[in-house]
Amino acid sequence: MKNKPKLYLSAISALFAAICTVFVYFVHIPNPIGGYVHFADMFVFLAASILPLPYAALSGAVGFALADLVSGYPQYMLPSAIIRVLIVLAFTNKKEKILCKRNYIALPIAVAITVGGYAVTKYILYRLMQHAVVEVAFGAALSSIPGNLVQSIVSSVLYVLLSLALDKFNFKEQILPKQR
Repeated sequence: MKNKPKLYLSAISALFAAICTVFVYFVHIPNPIGGYVHFADMFVFLAASILPLPYAALSGAVGFALADLVSGYPQYMLPSAIIRVLIVLAFTNKKEKILCKRNYIALPIAVAITVGGYAVTKYILYRLMQHAVVEVAFGAALSSIPGNLVQSIVSSVLYVLLSLALDKFNFKEQILPKQR
């Protein structure tokens, strides 16, 4: 995988970014406890399990930043990009299978990064953009936790199911065959 041409890896990375954008913007289900559930994080996890670090980080960051832009939430572009880069750091692409021990361990870390990252973002946005008092900003941050928790857990479960299926077909070897 280290010898893969940069253009090929860039194309796969762009594909993952596009998939993330589409799944955040178009494919989501309203969540009764706040926000909505989308499946895009599953593809960030998958990219992080397949692609080398810079490509996976870029695909998640760009995909979510574009989704925030087209959704009308440009104030979330930078936080979403940073959160996705941090999530990618928890995973590894260096194992033969997509679903390895480290990537199982990365899932609760990714959930914590997402939930904590968006809570901090909500707090900062309320303090800076709405000039809210600390108590109101803190309340807004706390209220974002349940929805983001559900969102992250759903993506984690779907990632495990998809990865198990893809590993049965040696998907990683198919998409990134070793050069001889």
